[in-house]
Amino acid sequence: CNPQWENPGLFTLIQYGRHGPVNLIWTARNVGSVSRKLTSETDAYILFRIQEPGWLESLGQRLGVDTADRVENLKRYECVTVTLEGIQNENIKQEEPHDD
Repeated sequence: CNPQWENPGLFTLIQYGRHGPVNLIWTARNVGSVSRKLTSETDAYILFRIQEPGWLESLGQRLGVDTADRVENLKRYECVTVTLEGIQNENIKQEEPHDD
C-alpha cells in the first residue's frame, strides 16, 4: 500500500474524528506503508520485534532511529510502547493452554 493513498471512509475518520470522541486501533506490518495522515494522528504505538531492514528503516524515519533499534532487538513476547511521553518496554505474558 502507498502511504499517500487513503480509503475515503478512513480519511473522514482521521480528518474529523480528531475533533470528537473517536478511538481508532489499527494494525500494520510495515509502518512505512501506512497513511501519513493516520500516523500523524496516532497517540501511541505498540510495536513488536521487526527484523526486515526496509521496515526498520521506515520505522526509523517515522518514529526515530532509537525506536527502530529498540524494536529490532526485542525478544519474543516483548514490545515497546511509544507515546509522546517516551518509550516503555513491556513483556507480553504468554498464557498457558487450557484443557477444557
